[in-house]
Amino acid sequence: MDKHLCFARTEKGREELLGSHRALKPRSRQVLFLVGDSISVAELKEKLPTCLELENILEQLWEEGYIGQIKSHKPVGLADTDTPSGPPLEAARLLALRILASLAGEQSPVYLQVKNANDVNALLQAVGHGKKVLAAIASSSQATIFEQRVLTTLKPLLVGAAPQINGIASAKMRALEIVTSLVGTRSPVYAKVDSCHSRADLIEAVNAGKKVIAAVASASHAQSFETEVLSLLENH
Repeated sequence: MDKHLCFARTEKGREELLGSHRALKPRSRQVLFLVGDSISVAELKEKLPTCLELENILEQLWEEGYIGQIKSHKPVGLADTDTPSGPPLEAARLLALRILASLAGEQSPVYLQVKNANDVNALLQAVGHGKKVLAAIASSSQATIFEQRVLTTLKPLLVGAAPQINGIASAKMRALEIVTSLVGTRSPVYAKVDSCHSRADLIEAVNAGKKVIAAVASASHAQSFETEVLSLLENH
């Protein structure tokens, strides 16, 4: 299947998610939920990297009228940007620079901020700034994917970082990863987790996310999500 092919949820698809009768299996409902108003195959693969049957599910949803094809587009600067090799800090910085060069330009202040980030704290601050810039000049979904890809590359350093970097930061990052894979970055619960700045906020967001994941994916996925994220909070 062409990775630039784009789909949108149809009225039948919306009824499947909002109605009381469920005709689709949980995995198919999850994909249908992620399709939303417009998404490409490449973007779906970014969100569901472990879903080997994704293309078959899309074919089924398409054939049965739950989704429809819309004008194709080529994702800019994200799906086609490979993660550089090397030490996590340098790899994350180079990845951020490649994406920013593509979407914001090498002369943008945020590009220079990332370029001059020589430690984890400085890069985290620059990435946060970059996310806001990309949301304003590109799209919120591209901004979110930018942040997630850079933080995922930085993960080995964050896991062993000092308490002020670790703790809620690592729990929040893991929560965002799980929410992205199960319900997508456009879900309100993703925004709720993403806006958390305290332990109490994150616990509240996890409770909300657990209910959504149970409805869209399964009760077991929801329980695993809650257990894993709260465990990270308890350990720090």
